[in-house]
Amino acid sequence: MEFRIQADEDLYNRLIECGLREYSAKIYVALFGMGVASATELHEFTKIPRGRVYETLTYLEEKQFVCSSGSNPTMYRVEDIHRTFSVFQNDQTSKSEILYSSLLELDALHHPVRFPLNMVPILTEEGIEEQFRMMYRRAKSEIVILCNDAELLKRFSGDLHRVRKKVDVEVIVSKPEMAKKLSLPCYMVKDTVDKSLFYSMGSDNQNSILLQIFIDRRNMFIICNNDERMNGFYSQDILHKEFMITTLLQNVTRIKYVI
Repeated sequence: MEFRIQADEDLYNRLIECGLREYSAKIYVALFGMGVASATELHEFTKIPRGRVYETLTYLEEKQFVCSSGSNPTMYRVEDIHRTFSVFQNDQTSKSEILYSSLLELDALHHPVRFPLNMVPILTEEGIEEQFRMMYRRAKSEIVILCNDAELLKRFSGDLHRVRKKVDVEVIVSKPEMAKKLSLPCYMVKDTVDKSLFYSMGSDNQNSILLQIFIDRRNMFIICNNDERMNGFYSQDILHKEFMITTLLQNVTRIKYVI
């Protein structure tokens, strides 16, 4: 036997779209046509493996799509559709509430602080380090780093030395003594450049900037300190940043005693 009319197959696909599993939808639609059937008969009719038929019928009965009666063999039929819909609707409402509660908990866990608009927060140290490494792997021509914490940047110095083989890497430090700690070519901005760009993310933000990483003058990743905890913020395609970096690189000088 096969689905006798096209409508059965269309409804089967719609049930899957509504969340039923493939085998569940197939057995449920089949039972409408068969009226009453045993697990063996459903196996023969649907060609679903026998073990999966029993498993699927147990699930459908728990969700009150089908009901059973008798034994040797147990016979199955579809449950009253109004009861099925009511149970399904209540189940979806409960799942929606659980999802919303979970989203709130995830947001509170991973985004415990305010972060700048249009930036993606990364608030675990492991996530920040991995994002830094992914950033430089994405670079096609240039990496510019504004450094306000030489010790933090030293963690990535080996990686940066490797990436220098394929792209330009410019490290601009806020203080000349930082260059002694880094085995990378370092630069200082000229006196005409506003030094606040090393420290502030805006008047409404209390984070102190540790590193700013710019990839190909488009993508930006900021690592900052908030109450002794590292926070990371990623942003993409910020047009004014391209102008800022271009202007900045026109106003830097190489620190001579770098190793």
